[in-house]
Amino acid sequence: MVKPVCTSWVPMNRGAKGLCEALESVGSVTIGKSAFSKLLVKAFSFVTDGASANTGEKAGLWTLVKQLRQRTFDDTQDATAHCTDKKLSPLLTFWCGAPFKFRVGGSRQFGHRSKPHFQQLASLCSYFRKSGVRSQELRQTATEHGCKLLRLPRVFEVRWTEFTHDLLTDLLQSFSALLAYFEKSTETASRGFHLFLTDIDNIRTISFLADVLIVFSRFQKQIQSDDITVLDLSQYIERMKRKLLLLKSTVLTAVWVEQTEQKIMENQGVMYYENFALHKHDRRRRGEHHNT
Repeated sequence: MVKPVCTSWVPMNRGAKGLCEALESVGSVTIGKSAFSKLLVKAFSFVTDGASANTGEKAGLWTLVKQLRQRTFDDTQDATAHCTDKKLSPLLTFWCGAPFKFRVGGSRQFGHRSKPHFQQLASLCSYFRKSGVRSQELRQTATEHGCKLLRLPRVFEVRWTEFTHDLLTDLLQSFSALLAYFEKSTETASRGFHLFLTDIDNIRTISFLADVLIVFSRFQKQIQSDDITVLDLSQYIERMKRKLLLLKSTVLTAVWVEQTEQKIMENQGVMYYENFALHKHDRRRRGEHHNT
């Protein structure tokens, strides 16, 4: 029986190179350099999340580990004249289940329709995070209008549901401040973001996804913990399904769909979110467009 070794090690350098060096260091310290070399050569799979630092084809962690493994094998061949292993077996690389399953591109049913929304919101966060001037202007706008403003988070591909849930909730709490900023901004990108955020269907979609991701983010944290095994997954999945069904009737800590609908009002045929005018974009599905 293989005994798992749980440890943590802080990389001394950034990127895949730092991760690979940390892997070598923790292996040498934990089980010894010689034992780690033998383990590396005999290993047949390597599992990480889907971050680009891990999966990059040219200089990602997977590639560096394969190169390190090949060098270790070649050194072993040179040192052992009577070695019977003539060829190094391939190393299979995998994404761990939770990030792969719950990334927006990993689920066709959930991700196909919502992916453009997440891409647009990620661009919106970058729009402010890359400019100190815009960030300062946004804070001033929030103060002038008396709007709540939270710091827009960074967007990561790992632990997708957790980070995306944080993104949606922070954005919804800062929604009025963002609308006020984009309404008076003269930049071309601001006009695009303003059209996106004032689309009533987009507002409702974002609110719905924020509610759904409450359940998914908790579920992802559970299945990535060290407390459960593959044999336990079925009961956690069934529990998550029941929670999703209860969303129709259960009052959650922050029911964004309900709060959003309370802020959307109609006045003389025009829909408003608080004091900001909204519009409704008439979308046709691609199939319907081709049939007309």
